[in-house]
Amino acid sequence: MRYLVVLIISSFPLFSQPPGSGNTLDFNGTNQYVSLNSSFGTLSFPMTLTTWFKAGNNQNGIVRFFSSHDMTGAYRGLLFQYINGTINVQCGNGTSRSPTGRWGFVANYTFTTDQWCHIAVVISSATTGQIYVNGNPLSTTLGNGGGVQNLVTDNSNGRLGANTAGNNITYLSGQMDEFTFWGKALTRVEVQDMMCHKLSGNEPNLLAYYRFDNGVGTTLSNLVTGGPSGTLMNGLSWVASSAPVGDRSFHNGHTNAVSATGLSLTGDNITVSPVNSGVAGTHLYIVDSPPSNTAGITTWPSVNYYFGVFNSDYIKTYDVDVTLGATTGTAPTGRLKIAKRPHNASPTWTLTAAGNTPNISLPAQTPISQFIIAQEPCPVVDWMPDDSTACDSMFVDIGGGYSNISWSNGATTNSNAFFVSGQVWVSAVDTASGCTLTDTMDVTIVSPSNIPSSSLDTVICGASSFTCDISMSGATSYQWFDGNTQPVRIFTNDGSYWFERTFPGGCSTRDTLTLKFAIITTDPVAENELYLCGQDTVDVQLRSNTYPEVLWSNGETSWQTEYWQTGMEWVQTKNADGCWQTDSFEILQSLPLSDQAIFADTSFCAGQTLLLSAPSGYTATWPNGQTGDYLVGGTKDIRVELSDGCTESVEYFSVTKYSCECDVQFANAFTPDGDGLNDYFGPVTNCEFTTYNLIILNRWGQQMFESRDENLRFDGRWKNRKLPIGVYVYRFVYSTPYKSGTAQGYFTLMR
Repeated sequence: MRYLVVLIISSFPLFSQPPGSGNTLDFNGTNQYVSLNSSFGTLSFPMTLTTWFKAGNNQNGIVRFFSSHDMTGAYRGLLFQYINGTINVQCGNGTSRSPTGRWGFVANYTFTTDQWCHIAVVISSATTGQIYVNGNPLSTTLGNGGGVQNLVTDNSNGRLGANTAGNNITYLSGQMDEFTFWGKALTRVEVQDMMCHKLSGNEPNLLAYYRFDNGVGTTLSNLVTGGPSGTLMNGLSWVASSAPVGDRSFHNGHTNAVSATGLSLTGDNITVSPVNSGVAGTHLYIVDSPPSNTAGITTWPSVNYYFGVFNSDYIKTYDVDVTLGATTGTAPTGRLKIAKRPHNASPTWTLTAAGNTPNISLPAQTPISQFIIAQEPCPVVDWMPDDSTACDSMFVDIGGGYSNISWSNGATTNSNAFFVSGQVWVSAVDTASGCTLTDTMDVTIVSPSNIPSSSLDTVICGASSFTCDISMSGATSYQWFDGNTQPVRIFTNDGSYWFERTFPGGCSTRDTLTLKFAIITTDPVAENELYLCGQDTVDVQLRSNTYPEVLWSNGETSWQTEYWQTGMEWVQTKNADGCWQTDSFEILQSLPLSDQAIFADTSFCAGQTLLLSAPSGYTATWPNGQTGDYLVGGTKDIRVELSDGCTESVEYFSVTKYSCECDVQFANAFTPDGDGLNDYFGPVTNCEFTTYNLIILNRWGQQMFESRDENLRFDGRWKNRKLPIGVYVYRFVYSTPYKSGTAQGYFTLMR
C-alpha cells in the first residue's frame, strides 16, 4: 500500500508531549469530526488500522471511526465503523451506492460505555481479514456487501469520527486515541506488542499515526513524515486522555497464569500477575517520566517513572510486585509505599499500605489502574509554638529520637534557649523515618525594663469627669484597682488609682493615676464693659490678686493694668492648681451725656407703679436726692441729674398714669353700599389687640367670613359676591396686653 501525498510537507509536530496517554479528543456524537487535510490516494492490500476507543453515551446511529474517501455516488476506499453490534471495515469498488458496490469484514462485539478498548483491523488481502479487540482475535467473516472485491479510490479527503458524503452521515460519540494506519498486515503478536505504548512515527510501513496529544488549537498532527494531518471541526474539544498507554509496555503473551514483567529505567523490576482466569491478556505499561499531577503524594527523589496495568478482561484481579533496584533499594524499610489512581487523567493519587519490606507487594488489584512508588509522608512536627512572645527568654526542647540537630543560633543540642527577638529555626533527622524535619517560628522577647512607665498625675481644670485610656501597643490585658479589665475608664472624683498591663509572655507593669478636679473661678474681671473718659486711661483689675500667673492682652502680668484704646481685650489667669482660664472685656469710648437722651416720656397703668433706674455706667440723682432706683406711683414731671464719670447733664421727662382697660362693642347693623359710610362691620374699640379672630356666619351656620387681622373687616361679600340682606351672626375672640375675652351677637346687613 502506498500514499499519494498531496500538499503536505510535515514532520514531527511542534507540541509538547504530555506524560502517559497525554491528551485525546472527545467527540459529541452530533456533528464533530476531524477533517483530514489531504487524500490517502491509492490504497492497496495488505493494511492494518488500530485505535483506542472509549464509547460515549450519546451515540446516534453508526459509530464511524475512519473514512478514507468521499463516497458520494459510489463506495470508495475504506470505512472503519461499528454498526448493529459488529465491528466492520467496508471496502468500496467504486461502482455504486448499493451492496454490489462494497464488501468487507465483520466481527461481533459489544462495547461498554466509558471503558477503553483497543481495536485492530488487519486486512491481509481482498478476501482475508482479522479483527482484534484488546489484543485478542474475534471471529471475523467476509461480508458487508457482495460487490466485486476491487478496491477503488480517488483524490478526495477522509475523516476521523464521521463518514464523508453519502446517504447516511453519522458521527462518533466518545473518545479515540493512538490511531494508526499501516501498510502491512500486523500479526497477533505485533498487535499485542504495540497496543499499550506510544510509537515513534518512524516504524516501518507505518503510514499514519495520530497520537492526539496536541492539546490546544484545531490541528491534529500526524507523526508520520508526509502523512495527512487533520483539522478539528465544529468545536471538537481536547481533553486529558485516560487511555492505558505508556512509553514502553510488556505483556504475558495473552496467556492466563503467566505474569507480565518489565524494568524501569532505574532498575526496578515490576511484575503483574493475573490471579483468575477469564479473557487472556495482561499488559504492563511504563511511563518513563514523572506524572504531571502528584496531588496526594510525595514522590521519592530517584523515582522518575510510573506504570499502569491493562487487562483484556476489564475486571480481572491481579497482583503487583516491585523488586527495588539500586537507586530505590537504599530507602529505609517502610519508607516507600505504592500509590495508585484509576487512570492517567485522574487528579489525585491515593497512598496504599504496601511498603518496602524490602520489596513492595500489592495484591488483589482490580480494575485497571496506574501506580507509582511514593514515600510515606514525613512526620509533622511542631517542636516550637506558633509565632510567640515570651518574657525575658524562651526555652525549646525537641525531645529525643533525632540526629544531625542544627539550630539557627548554631546550637546542636536537643534543647535551646533564645534571648533575642527574631526568626528562629531548628532542623533534625528523624532516626525512625530518615526524614529531615524542620520547624520555624518568629519569637518576640519582651523585657520588662523596656516597657515605658505610664504613671499619671493629672489636674482636671473645670471639667466634671476625666476619661483615661491606658491601652498600649502589645498589651494583652488590663487590670484596675477595683478589678475592672477595660482599658478606658471615666473618673469623677479626686484620688489615686493603680492599674496593671500584661504583655505576651507573662510580663506585666503596674502604674498609678493621680487625679485632682480643680475648681475654676469664673470672670476674673468684674465688669464686661469699661469706658474711656476723654483722653484718659481706664483702670482694669482682677477680682482677686491671688493668681500665681496673669497675662493681659497688652502684655502686662500684674493683677491690674491700664488701657487707653477702645476694643475687645482679654486676660488669662492661672490658679494654684495650674489651671488657666480666659476672660474677655470691652473698652468703650464714653459719649458726652449732652449728645444722648437717657430717659424719655413714658406711661404706666393705673393700679401699678413704675421703677426707674439709671443704665449701667451711669449715676442718676433723683428729685428725692437719692442715687439708686426711683419709684413713681402717679403722673409726674421728673428732673434727673446724670453722670457717667466723665460728664454731667440734666434731663426732664414726664410719667403719665392712665387706665389700661378698653371696651369692645359691635353695631347691630351696617350698610355695605359703597357710600363711604358704615361700609364695614367689625369691633368698635380703642384696644390694642395681641390676638384677633372675627367670624361671620349666616343664619344657617355657614361661615361667610373670617379675619385674624384687625385692619381686615367684613364688607358684606362672600367669595367676591354680594350677600343678600338679612340677619347674620358674629363671633369674636381677642386678647390685649391686659386681658382676653369673647363677644358674639346678631346684626342686620342692609343695602
